[in-house]
Amino acid sequence: MRECPGNMAYFGTYGILREFIKPYEERKQLSEKSGVFLAGGFAGVAYWGLIFPFDTIKSRLQADSIQTPKYHGLVHCIKLSYKEIGITGLFRGVS
Repeated sequence: MRECPGNMAYFGTYGILREFIKPYEERKQLSEKSGVFLAGGFAGVAYWGLIFPFDTIKSRLQADSIQTPKYHGLVHCIKLSYKEIGITGLFRGVS
């Protein structure tokens, strides 16, 4: 649930940016290494920007107590987390 959308965002962004940057590399306005670095960097931002809420939910489930669990499954964790911390709380730690 976390990796598929993240990889789609990463490789989609990377592919689009490599195609966008290619003319600048051909005209020698940008080196190929710089183009790869820029595309990879922005692709990484797209990946984490999309999956960070999923990662927060995963971490909350992993940290839940075994003896007295707070969450009764994935959907319950999502609903309760949203109620407790809101949408911005799911992105806590991005900065």
